[in-house]
Amino acid sequence: MVSAGGLNGTIIGLPTMNPNGNIHNQRNFWTSSNNGFYYNLNRLMPGVSLEEGGDLASSYDYTIWNGIWGNTSNVDIAVDFHTLSTGSDGPLWAYADYALPGVQRLAELAQPDVIKIDPGEPGSVETTWVDNAIPAITLEIGPAKNWNQTLIGRAESFVYRLLDDLQMDTTKPFNQTAPVTVDLSQTYKATNVSSVSVMHSGWVELNVTPLQDVTEGEAVGTVYNSWGDVLEELTSPVTGRVLTVRVDAAVEQGAGVVDVVYNATSSE
Repeated sequence: MVSAGGLNGTIIGLPTMNPNGNIHNQRNFWTSSNNGFYYNLNRLMPGVSLEEGGDLASSYDYTIWNGIWGNTSNVDIAVDFHTLSTGSDGPLWAYADYALPGVQRLAELAQPDVIKIDPGEPGSVETTWVDNAIPAITLEIGPAKNWNQTLIGRAESFVYRLLDDLQMDTTKPFNQTAPVTVDLSQTYKATNVSSVSVMHSGWVELNVTPLQDVTEGEAVGTVYNSWGDVLEELTSPVTGRVLTVRVDAAVEQGAGVVDVVYNATSSE
């Protein structure tokens, strides 16, 4: 969702930005050039036009950025709704670059389980907006291909809080709406993330769940081969809170299976 604020503002909604990827049942945009390539559209923003030498994927992003969103002229606030990669489980959380005024308020209105404070990923929808001085966050709404009504409902409630905060609800008198209050009592703010990756291909069994607190060196899982032999014992590299866990047991060397968020400083 991207919204242009104010009493007479509008909402620009772009559901399923990548129908190409949905058809192929995965996250990337596929083009048949040179026997086929996959592109992550969320790393190519704001794109490059065909006239300027862009390929199909880059020009697709370019068209969205300039043709739908108006190259920032139509937009005051932006929210990019996501799910996790297939095979992972996690809570409701927001990526937010607090360096830009307005982003912190946007993230806190979501009342997520975790706010990951970071500068973002170059070429992503969120970071491209922030680079253009438009407050934006990415909101992760749990596991992919899993209809989690609880997390969906929380994301929907955030939308209405945001509209109230922007005074875009035309049923309420302008400038007479009470400031939206947020409850961050269950929100964990983190500045860093550390991943647990496996050194062997095999089958992983994890004994931690999303939002569980762990300490450095704590056992988080085991990797087995197909005969049940232990290949590797997995431990947390840091003290923090579990953000995501892999639920697909089959793993290959180098695969990340647990993400732990933590604060690099003592300040929230």
